[in-house]
Amino acid sequence: EPTDYFNNKITATIKRWLFFRVYSPVDFTVIAPDNKKIGKDFLNNAAINEIPDAFYSGFNGQAEFVLIPNPQDGEYKVEVRGVDSGGEYTLANSLIDGNNEISREFSGNIAPAQARDFNITYLAASENPLGDLEPIDTVPPVVGINRPIEGDKYLHSDNLIIDFTATDDFSGIATTTITIDGQAVATTTIN
Repeated sequence: EPTDYFNNKITATIKRWLFFRVYSPVDFTVIAPDNKKIGKDFLNNAAINEIPDAFYSGFNGQAEFVLIPNPQDGEYKVEVRGVDSGGEYTLANSLIDGNNEISREFSGNIAPAQARDFNITYLAASENPLGDLEPIDTVPPVVGINRPIEGDKYLHSDNLIIDFTATDDFSGIATTTITIDGQAVATTTIN
């Protein structure tokens, strides 16, 4: 057994690590605040590593992760793409600083070749140096109106019942508001 299994020169100069990992069925790329990339190059279907001393495990194995030593302050973007038949995935991010570790996770569902993007902020001098994994939601929610049915006619004495659904498969729906002629409606039945 080796008595020394790490490089003292490297570990002596690295104070902090950003650790990104995904749990399939996805591949990913991390873009640092200076726009340097590490991870899968989706255009060329190859691994890319533009960040000095960083490590990418590759996208052909079971584990897929990125380690960035002494990360620079700023916003990191994570691009995630669905692979195989899609399904449930998890994106996890950790800051390792000596014996301390701060972790963030996001889980969701993804279709094959579907893109999901996230931002996470790292600020070394902050009381909370690692921000939340913030999904970048570029797809609007799907709204379905069940009632009233287009073309139906209602008398002034009829109650107008508004029945709808709103779904967002990525970041969810925080609130919904019904408006008629620019005025908010408080209930789903109008007298």
